[in-house]
Amino acid sequence: MCKAYNPHSANENCFDAPLKEMEARFGPEASCGHAAAFGQCNAGKTIKKMCCASCGGARPDAAKMNGGNGASGNKDVLRKELIADPTPQNKATPSKIPPAQAGCNDLPDLEFKTFYHALKETHWHAFKHEKSCPHAMMQGECADFRIREKCCASCTADDKSICVDKPASEVSAALGLSGVSCGTLAQAGRCDHADVKKNCCARCRKQQYYPQCKDMSEQELRSIVGAVEGEGGCPHAAALGKCEKSSFYHKACCSACTLHRDIMQ
Repeated sequence: MCKAYNPHSANENCFDAPLKEMEARFGPEASCGHAAAFGQCNAGKTIKKMCCASCGGARPDAAKMNGGNGASGNKDVLRKELIADPTPQNKATPSKIPPAQAGCNDLPDLEFKTFYHALKETHWHAFKHEKSCPHAMMQGECADFRIREKCCASCTADDKSICVDKPASEVSAALGLSGVSCGTLAQAGRCDHADVKKNCCARCRKQQYYPQCKDMSEQELRSIVGAVEGEGGCPHAAALGKCEKSSFYHKACCSACTLHRDIMQ
């Protein structure tokens, strides 16, 4: 069973309770993502315990909030386990967004949006969310050869392989560690390690695309998408799953989208 995990907590058992447990305790459609989005993390000890990962987030007080002593906890442990003494041969070279190469380009956003909704057979009266090649890559869709054909630049890793994140089991085996994933490694800032970057291309490229991963204010969001659509701001949009559906929300609400994604994958 996949559980969201908070690498910032000093508590090694800092997980979110599965959806079924949340619904059994708090009612239909209850989830840790919604609790965090609507500011319910301080509603009581039960919510804090059941939603340790979502309610901890990346805030400086996350360790204390989740039962630690304020130390950096698992993040430092992970750094020491993964790479005790960085050397030139295993330290990843900082790189920018992959430049377009001859014969290897991304389809422009508007053209890709049309292609994507035709490919997925989005119903004619359904809302057609914004799409882009980088967004498709970050959602793991480069595994689909039809997407790769239209998104060569985004879907081609630095070593010319397909830019996808490997499953947690494969990442753990490749790094010789137990219980790690691309989500936990990226969240802990380990994309500077060559082996992490190789096995977690999509997660690490997201950090390259959005080095300042912040959320647009609710007022800004409303001014773009409308007062009703933007109500609740980025936390609400992320809780409704708009990060996965729309390249616009994925970029405009980078921080909230990161918080709501299952980092054990």
